[in-house]
This record gives sequence, C-alpha cells and structure tokens, in this order.
Amino acid sequence: MSFTESLFKNFLNFLNQHFIPITTISLSNLEINENYLVFTKTNEFIHFLLFRNGYYYHCHPSVESNGNNFQKVHAMDYREGEILAIFKSKKNIQLEDTYECQWTHSDHCLTFCLDALEIEYNKDLINLDLFKALFLHPKLFLSIYVGLEIGSKILSK
Repeated sequence: MSFTESLFKNFLNFLNQHFIPITTISLSNLEINENYLVFTKTNEFIHFLLFRNGYYYHCHPSVESNGNNFQKVHAMDYREGEILAIFKSKKNIQLEDTYECQWTHSDHCLTFCLDALEIEYNKDLINLDLFKALFLHPKLFLSIYVGLEIGSKILSK
C-alpha cells in the first residue's frame, strides 16, 4: 500500500466515525437542519466547507476581514470549485452566523469545519500532506469507497 493510500484510508476511517457519506452530489436533495461536510476541488486546490439550510460556512485565505478568514455565504452565490463528495455529520450542531478563524499552516478549512461541529481530531492526520494528496489524487480518494454510488459516478467522469 502506498503512502497516499494509507493516508486516505486513515482519513476515511476518521470520516466514517463522524460522518455518513451521501450518494448524491446535489445540494438540493439534502435535509433541512442537518450539517454536511462538502469536499470540493477548485482550479487552485481542494476545499472543505460546511453546508446547512442553503448556506456554506467556511474558512479560506482569500476571505479576510480584520484578520478573520470566515465567511457565511448563500450556496447560490458561491461558485468556487466542483463538488466531489458530501458527508452528513453525525453531530447535529446549530451553526453560528459568525466564527473567528485565521488561516495558518495548521488551521485551515477542514480544521474549521471540524471545530465548528465540535469534532475532536488528530492534527497529525489533518495536515497539508493530506491536502496535497487529496488535490493530486481525488479519484483515488473516492475509489476507496468501493461500491458507493458517489465513487463510481465521479470515477466515470
């Protein structure tokens, strides 16, 4: 097993503890008052966002106001990247209208999502090596979910 495959399997084991993979990549079919982790690939990199009731909640370095990199934006107004996967959170926490987050080497979009959902995680697992591997090999990541409709749909693109 390659380093990348091992990294993905560890990350997917973590995701399975806290999220349920959704077999659609359409936001319109998602349940109201539930939290979803959305995995996207942009032209520049990958990105994780939270989705709830028509809004994205995310932390991104290009969003900055007084040192805060948080943004809540209506999904219809956000067109950055292609949705690769959606995961329903097993924790249903009411999201706030605003958060304090600063983008750093160790604090980024995924750590923001996990913190907002009050999910404990190992910072050694959620790191830039994982992000680089996800960016370079999104289809390999999704193929590990063998048999899932979402993985086969995306792999056939």
